[in-house]
Amino acid sequence: MTTMTYKHWRDVPESAWRWPNFSPAEIACRGTGKLLINEPALDKLQAL
Repeated sequence: MTTMTYKHWRDVPESAWRWPNFSPAEIACRGTGKLLINEPALDKLQAL
């Protein structure tokens, strides 16, 4: 499984975010802002 992890969603470089229908903020933890992304899962959601 390919994953990306960021301490806070604001740490995600714009050039690394390839899912135009989703934002890092909406996927991140609401309490801490931590972001853990399962890339293949988001790729499949984006393809729908």
